[in-house]
Amino acid sequence: MARGNALLKRLQSVKSKSQPAKRAKSKTKTKSRRKSAGEKKTFVLLKGNADTKVVFRNKQPRGAALKAASRGHKKIRLRERGTNRIHVFTGSRTRVAKQESFKCKGGGGRWTPSQQNLCQEWKPKWKSNVRKIGIEHR
Repeated sequence: MARGNALLKRLQSVKSKSQPAKRAKSKTKTKSRRKSAGEKKTFVLLKGNADTKVVFRNKQPRGAALKAASRGHKKIRLRERGTNRIHVFTGSRTRVAKQESFKCKGGGGRWTPSQQNLCQEWKPKWKSNVRKIGIEHR
């Protein structure tokens, strides 16, 4: 009988060595998915403390603020979706001087102020500028 028990123990040890060990489940929560370097973030323009329907997508908050400034917003408060951060900027836009040698695709030649209506691609150019004031937390 003692010899039978020894063989049984030996068989059980061989089985346990041949099967891979099971991984213990970790009790920690899984990490949230991090954004890779190429992904854009979403910023919502705030009016007072309320969200508006205006949404900008950019990698950095400054790029979103430049887009807001180019559309004429002066006091820019952008809420970053997924976080509790509010990026605060002041913005302005200035009209860029017209180029004297602006060429139309269809007309050819040099652009003069009298030909402005003839060139359909001509649009007034704006240069936006922003200055970051800080970050607020909700």
